[in-house]
Amino acid sequence: MPEVDPASDATAAANWLRAQLRAARAARVAVHGLYLGLDTLNMDGPTGTNVEIGATGDVRPGQLSPAAENIEWVHRLEWYGERHLISGLRAMKSVYARDEWQTLYDTADYVLFLPYSGLVLADAAAKLRWPRRVVLVWGFHDGDLFRLGRGHRDGFERSVVAGEYSAEYLDAAREKARLLVEDFKRQNPRLFG
Repeated sequence: MPEVDPASDATAAANWLRAQLRAARAARVAVHGLYLGLDTLNMDGPTGTNVEIGATGDVRPGQLSPAAENIEWVHRLEWYGERHLISGLRAMKSVYARDEWQTLYDTADYVLFLPYSGLVLADAAAKLRWPRRVVLVWGFHDGDLFRLGRGHRDGFERSVVAGEYSAEYLDAAREKARLLVEDFKRQNPRLFG
């Protein structure tokens, strides 16, 4: 895999997030829910991107907790901003999109793309000053979405670090991750010999 620079990616993402939150405010959206959707297919070329952003102010108080099971507000976004490119994701995908890795493509999206983007976006969110409570979700724009954390006047709480996921949810996530890693190892014995 290529070397990536998560600190640089997080700084670039923080600058992008700041600009997008200003744009949402200019559009008169009091952001309470922020959606960060990953797009693995459109990052090539000079204008490539891999993260889309949308927001809504229409989030009920009970949904402001990252532990809230209901994130249906994602389907009622009032505002969409400019897309962003996390460079490290493009570098990683340039490797696992090669023909010799095609059997692992879907697994690599979950084992590499999703976790790296979550680390970068959470680090970026931690660099911002949040004007109010804002729940952030991230994941594949056409699939699984996860709670990234919550911004508030005192900073940013990552969902897992804040202990706001239920034990059942974390057990299910661990099991899914375990199965994906086992599948990845089985399909790539030369990497784990």
